[in-house]
Amino acid sequence: MPDTFNCGDSGQHSEGMESMDGAAVVEKCKFASFIERIASEVSVVTPVPRGSGEFSFAEVQDASSLQNPSYRPTLNSPKKYFLPPQEVLFRFTGKSGTSVRGGEEVQYEQDIESPRRVLLAVRPCDLAAIQRMDEVFRAAEPDHHYLQRRQRSIIIGLDCPEPCDEFAFCAAMGTSEVDEGFDLLLVDLDDVWYVRIGTKRGEEFLAECPGVRAAGGDDVREVQRVQKAKERAFERCAQDLPVPREDLPELLRRAEESPVWEEYGERCLGCGRCNLVCPTCFCFDVEDIVALDLGKGERRRRWDACTLLEFAAVAGGENFRRDRADRLRHMFQHKGRYAPERYGELFCTGCGRCARTCLAGIIPTEVYGALREDVKDGVDET
Repeated sequence: MPDTFNCGDSGQHSEGMESMDGAAVVEKCKFASFIERIASEVSVVTPVPRGSGEFSFAEVQDASSLQNPSYRPTLNSPKKYFLPPQEVLFRFTGKSGTSVRGGEEVQYEQDIESPRRVLLAVRPCDLAAIQRMDEVFRAAEPDHHYLQRRQRSIIIGLDCPEPCDEFAFCAAMGTSEVDEGFDLLLVDLDDVWYVRIGTKRGEEFLAECPGVRAAGGDDVREVQRVQKAKERAFERCAQDLPVPREDLPELLRRAEESPVWEEYGERCLGCGRCNLVCPTCFCFDVEDIVALDLGKGERRRRWDACTLLEFAAVAGGENFRRDRADRLRHMFQHKGRYAPERYGELFCTGCGRCARTCLAGIIPTEVYGALREDVKDGVDET
C-alpha cells in the first residue's frame, strides 16, 4: 500500500526483528505503553464500554480496552472509519453551459479526510468484513475516498477465545479465524501478546515497540494450546447454521419464492437497523446540494439501506420493492447469493449485530432454518 505509516521514532527499536518470521511476542505492559505513546501522534480508535455490556469504537489515549479481551462486537462496525455514514465527495463553484450570464468554468475541490489512524482490537468477524469491503471498493471503479482512508490505517486485530454471545455464528460462517485482513493480530497468552504479523507495514509498525522479540518454540506450543481450547469453545457456534455455509447460495436460490419471506416480512418493521449495523452493507445514496444561483454546491453521499421503503423508489413514483417481505428477501439474497456470485465470498460474517439490534427478533440462523424446512429436497443436510 502507498503512504508508509510512520508513528515516529522512539529510539528503541526491537532486537531480532529480521527473524520474526510472521510472529512475535511482546509483554502486555510494554505494548500498552507503546499504544499510549503513539496515541499522542495519531488517532487510535478501539472498542470502549457504553454501559449495559455494550461497546462502541471511539478514539482513546491508551490501550485499556485490551484489559478486557472478551468484549462482544461493538454496536457499529469499524467500517465507519473507511466509509463514513455521511461525507462530502466534492465541492464545486462556477457554472457550466449557457445562462443569462454565460457559461463559466466549473472548479471542483475534493477534501478527503484521511488522518493516520490505528484501529485497535478489531474482532476476526470484523476483519473478515473489512476484507469484503476492500474487494467492493477496489473493484471496477476504485473508490478513492474509501481507499485513501484504508491506506492510512493500521489494523490491529484481537483474537476471540470464545463466542461472544448467543447471537454470534461466526464459526459457522468461517470467520472466527482469519489469516489476512490485518496488519497485526493479537492472541492472549496471559502476560504477553502473541502477535501474528499480517503485512510488511504491520511488521514495520511493531518494530517501533520496545521489547518485541521473535516467537520461539515455547510460544508456538502455547498458542497451539490456546487454539485447541478455542476450537472446543466454538464447537456450538460452528453448528448454528442449518446447512453448510457453502450451500447457502443454492438454498436461497431455491427459496426465492418461499412463503417464509411473507412470514418474516409481517414481523419486519422496515426500520433499516440491520443494514446500518452490518459490517458488510455498502449501499449509499448520493445527492447534490446546490445554491439557488447554481454557482456553488457540494455532492454528498450517505449510507442507505435496502430494507427501507424509499430504497427501491424510482422516478414516476414506482417502487419495485414496496413490500417489507420483498426487501427482507433481497437483503438475505444479497448477502448469501448475489455477493458470492460477484465477489466470491458470502457477505455475512456471523457477527450477530443484526440479530442483537432487531426490534422484531429476526435472527438470520432461524430464517435459514425456516427456509431449509420449506425447501428440504435437493439441499445437502450434512
